[in-house]
Amino acid sequence: MSALELITRAIVNFLFGFFLQKGRVYEPKLIQDQMLLTDFSMMSMFLGGAGTTALIVGKPPPIIVVSHSLNRVSNADAMHLGISLHLNNTWGEKVREARKDLIEKQGSQGLLSAAIGAGLVGTGMSISGACPGTLYSQLGSGVSGSLYVLAGAIFGTYTFFLIERFLKKRFNQTWLFNEYSSLSENEENRTRFKFSFPIKTAIVILGVVLLTVSALFQLFAPLSKPSLTAQGTNIFTQQAWPPIVSGILIGILQIPTIYINNAPIGMSSLIISIVSLLKKPLTLLHILPTDSKPATWSYITAITKLLDIGFVILGSFASAALSGTLTKIPGLTSDLLTPNHPYVLGFGLVGAAIQAFIGGFVLILGARLADGCTSGHGLSGFAFLAANSVIAVPSIFAGGIATIYVLRALSSLSS
Repeated sequence: MSALELITRAIVNFLFGFFLQKGRVYEPKLIQDQMLLTDFSMMSMFLGGAGTTALIVGKPPPIIVVSHSLNRVSNADAMHLGISLHLNNTWGEKVREARKDLIEKQGSQGLLSAAIGAGLVGTGMSISGACPGTLYSQLGSGVSGSLYVLAGAIFGTYTFFLIERFLKKRFNQTWLFNEYSSLSENEENRTRFKFSFPIKTAIVILGVVLLTVSALFQLFAPLSKPSLTAQGTNIFTQQAWPPIVSGILIGILQIPTIYINNAPIGMSSLIISIVSLLKKPLTLLHILPTDSKPATWSYITAITKLLDIGFVILGSFASAALSGTLTKIPGLTSDLLTPNHPYVLGFGLVGAAIQAFIGGFVLILGARLADGCTSGHGLSGFAFLAANSVIAVPSIFAGGIATIYVLRALSSLSS
């Protein structure tokens, strides 16, 4: 891996953590309120990010029209045109390669794995008030209970690879997967769903629709207000930015991620690095399959991905420190939240810590089964119109919504 790639990863992950913290979607109660459909801050940011990603990876026709007109002016303009076309074609190749790799990777999973795994992701989100990306932001922001979620996530990752063969045998029905993954280069520009226009045009239209809906949520849907007073008038010291703004900025981060690292943004696989660093004792004790992903990753790969987590945490820490919100946002184990929180099952702080651990466990077990989470499937895969992601995104919210209503009912019984 080159120095440019390492620097790009560091900057992108730092900014991802910073923007995520500014969008407030790291707050456990806000995530749970989204699943209860009483606060649409998370949805507005999610749609803003996915919509921006879709516009970035699509190919707007006006670029071609402008280039033809410039070509007739002069030699100087023609030279400038040639540079522009080179950059555009390089970007197109990068996007096509990233999309192809994503779809081929999803093709080995199957739609059933995506649906069930994503449903478990939603369940874990409602239980813990976190998802893989927001968990790192919670750690950087000093949210109470986030360490218990992390512990559950690490154990969930390890457990998945222990039972991976069993799960794949039961759920990886690849015959359910859309045949798009086997398209030739000539067929690739058209969808397998019999659209009469190129797939990139469909992606651009999707981006416009998602951004429009995000803006409508921003304007008309219920959004919670920041709980703390802003620190001054500087935008960097504000507790929160409009969710759609944070989402758009995160979507823009796809450009350096795809261009330099040849892959879109994804967060759930990063936690594999922690298990991978322990692979030697685990394999020697025969409690980690030698052919599992953590066991086959090199230490360099594991350390690189661990650094990715570190920079997301650092970016969130910087945002929280600037806004004065460091350690001030309550989590599941906070004294401010636990006694009267409608989604914590009582039993005191110990019970809340157990709930956070279980939520992290279920969250990551589902993410590994679905091979993605709200970042990999939602921000990236859905914007690429990848079949598994199109199934996974509604499954996440279906699992989360069902779980939060069960939690609320159980909480009322235990209080």
